[in-house]
Amino acid sequence: MTTKPLIEVALKLTGQGFAPDDLTDFVGLAPTETWRLGEAIQRTQLKRKADGWLFGLPQRETYDMEAVLCELLDAVTPYEGRLAEAVEKLGLEVVISFGVYFSNETPACWFSANTLRRLYHLQASLDIDLILVE
Repeated sequence: MTTKPLIEVALKLTGQGFAPDDLTDFVGLAPTETWRLGEAIQRTQLKRKADGWLFGLPQRETYDMEAVLCELLDAVTPYEGRLAEAVEKLGLEVVISFGVYFSNETPACWFSANTLRRLYHLQASLDIDLILVE
């Protein structure tokens, strides 16, 4: 691993009783991952507690979490209307999920007021997992 943190970010929609493929068709954005209630979670014996749809970016080597978040938001902006409609209609939970892998130095965890407004507009919660690697 380099000295810069590796950052991944994704838009995650979860709920009960929706078909991820139908959500993809409705929104028009291809997810990077989907799952169904009860499926095994990768490399564990844990089971999924909800149906899910995720659109994520590949890991980035950077100190700037806001830049990575804005890249994700820019990618989903053309689909915001359909996403909002699906969230409302299906009662989905919306989360922006970060995975931040670091060994020596942590990234800047600062978000501008404009970026926070964009999250609010998506009705998204923010989940930041900091993972210390050696």
